[in-house]
Amino acid sequence: METSVADSFPASIEVDGFTVHKLKLSEYAQVFDKLQNIPSLLAPLSTSTNDQIMLAIPGIVAKSLPEVLAILAIAVRIPMEELDEKMDMKTAVRCMKAMFEVNDFLGVWEEIRPLVESVNPAKK
Repeated sequence: METSVADSFPASIEVDGFTVHKLKLSEYAQVFDKLQNIPSLLAPLSTSTNDQIMLAIPGIVAKSLPEVLAILAIAVRIPMEELDEKMDMKTAVRCMKAMFEVNDFLGVWEEIRPLVESVNPAKK
C-alpha cells in the first residue's frame, strides 16, 4: 500500500487554544468558495504605490473580513460570531496558516493546476 506525505499530516493542529481541523470534502468546497472572493479585493493593489497600499489596507481588511471569518469558522468549527469575539488578528493569521498546512493546500493545488491549465491554457 502506497502512502503519501499528506497521509502523515495530523487530523488537527492546536493554535492558541483553537483546534484547526483537517477539512471534509464539503468544507474544502466552502473554503474555496470564500477564497475566490478575496483576490478581487486585492487586484487593484497590483498597480498601486506603497503609500496607496498602506491607505487601502483598512478598506481591504474591512471588505475581506467576512470571508476570512467564514473560512476560519469552517477550519476551527466554531461559529463566526464567536470567533469574532474570541480570536485576535495574530491568532487568525496563525490559524489560517495552520489550515493551509494541515490540509495540504499546496499539494491540492499541484493536483488541480494541470486540470485548470488544460481548460484555460496560458496565452503566450
